[in-house]
Amino acid sequence: MEDESNKLGLWERITIATAILGAIVGLFKEGPIAALIKFVFILVFMIALKTLVIWVFTDSD
Repeated sequence: MEDESNKLGLWERITIATAILGAIVGLFKEGPIAALIKFVFILVFMIALKTLVIWVFTDSD
């Protein structure tokens, strides 16, 4: 049986899929270095966005 802590949530799946798609598009348009940079940027941006949303909605007085 699978461990529940190893499963990815919907947001993480969307983030990874978007980053991979952006990297593939970047690979064909700009090249491999730009694709890698775009992949990392999308991952960092989406994780930061999720953290910010959680922080805003849980820190309400």
